Amino acid sequence: MKIAAFRALHTVIATGSLAKASQALNLTPSALSMQMKQLEDYMGTALFDRSGQTIKPVPLAHEIADIMEEALDKVEALRDRPDMRVQGTVGLGIVDTLLPLLLPRTLSTLQQRHPLLRVSVDRGKSRALMQRIRSADIDVALLALPPQEPQTARGLVWLPLLQRDFVLVAPSASKEKSAKALLAQHRLIGYDRSTVTGQLASRYLADKYGLRKLDMEFDSIPAIISMVGLGMGVALLQIADPRLLQADDVQVVKLPADAPRLQYALLLRQADQDKRNVQALVQVLTDVARDIG
Repeated sequence: MKIAAFRALHTVIATGSLAKASQALNLTPSALSMQMKQLEDYMGTALFDRSGQTIKPVPLAHEIADIMEEALDKVEALRDRPDMRVQGTVGLGIVDTLLPLLLPRTLSTLQQRHPLLRVSVDRGKSRALMQRIRSADIDVALLALPPQEPQTARGLVWLPLLQRDFVLVAPSASKEKSAKALLAQHRLIGYDRSTVTGQLASRYLADKYGLRKLDMEFDSIPAIISMVGLGMGVALLQIADPRLLQADDVQVVKLPADAPRLQYALLLRQADQDKRNVQALVQVLTDVARDIG
């Protein structure tokens, strides 16, 4: 019997319902119900009264949860002992836009906290990284959250990390100051529409300003910013790292309140979220992202 089933039982009792527990555990209701059924099969008796409109844990369920909570707390205490050092290798996939902002600080912090833990880093686009998580090629992915992606996808865990606004980047010498005027007077340079970022930007430009054609399209935000600084056009971008704007002669124009925001998130497999080395990496990434803001 997996430990996760006992944790799930405790959550069901603590929250008072399967629906609330499934949300807290980031599981589908059917997956949680299956875990409870496996527990009942293991014990050889019912753990819930299903005679009413909602199921209620029987006294035996409370007894099991209390016993396992105490045991699991002791195990957690063992894991946190100074002599139990995190080690091994964790595979991390990260989108290019966050590499310079997060990766150096993450690796530096990991070296200080967990010197025996190694991280194998791969870069890629968000959808490719999602597939690599599903196929278990990497353990953790830091990517742009697709707006239509179900955050309760079976077997996956999404952990929101950073949000970034979209802005219009224009040449500093431009006389126009509003987004509408700048878009009307300049060529439009777009970010790769095969990416989540490019799709969000393209959709907003079409819905808000009726612009459905790009004059140029590239998959490098630094290159696009440089072209804007040279007066070649304007671009709707999300700037994950503000330092990208310092080297070029550009201005940043804020967009209306209805402009999209890009959500960066951590993605990992449900089965891996209790692995100590994965937890260590996730915690460091979360701390670094919080410090950056």
